[in-house]
Amino acid sequence: MSLTIRAAGPLDRHALEALCADLLREHRDRYGPLYPAFAPDLAAAAYAAEWYDRLRHGDPKCLVWLATDRAPVGFLAAEECLRSVGEPARYCFAEWLYVRPDDRHQGIALALIGRMVAACRERGLTHVECQTVAGDIQWQRRGWTPTAVRHMRPVDGLAADVDRAASDYPLAKDIP
Repeated sequence: MSLTIRAAGPLDRHALEALCADLLREHRDRYGPLYPAFAPDLAAAAYAAEWYDRLRHGDPKCLVWLATDRAPVGFLAAEECLRSVGEPARYCFAEWLYVRPDDRHQGIALALIGRMVAACRERGLTHVECQTVAGDIQWQRRGWTPTAVRHMRPVDGLAADVDRAASDYPLAKDIP
């Protein structure tokens, strides 16, 4: 194995898209109804297009690394964020970490995370956050602290809720 971990660039768009699609298919198959309905290839194309655009324009907050062993085998995509409430105000949000199944258990994910840790330290970031599906406790077992619970509701469902409740609140009827 001749593993290389490097910062991804705009020319890595298609490699990142393929890896992201693999990750999304794996999550869809593993988590089923807990995961929002989506088409993995279309979603991966959208994410890769965003990374491409941000990397092409040199966005310093877009942090993406690619692991290769003659071919792409994994990636980590994160972002430097600014919190509106709470501490620390600046943090790293690690959104995507993936290693192809045949290449796992060789330290590739650790190498990717090591690059992220180094980047966080260089930027003065003291914390990393991630998001998981409901019921996924692997991060707590690894020492991560839960900080928030996110909820999802389709816009049409929320609109129906507002319409039903508006009859009880006269002011709500006058707002477009």
